[in-house]
Amino acid sequence: LRHAPVTLSQAADIAETNGPGRAVGAELGHSGNRVFYEVEIINTVNESRRLRVDAESGKIVKRDD
Repeated sequence: LRHAPVTLSQAADIAETNGPGRAVGAELGHSGNRVFYEVEIINTVNESRRLRVDAESGKIVKRDD
């Protein structure tokens, strides 16, 4: 995608550095003209959370704690 300079692998790394846990899944999505990765993180006690990583800037734009 020309609107996604951040790769899926980079998005997973960004999400993992945001808190404890490992990325176990990610998918590319969009809302309007924004492109993002929805990354699922599982921590050591098997709690799941989702983060959205902007595919253009690499910034976390939404957290589902």
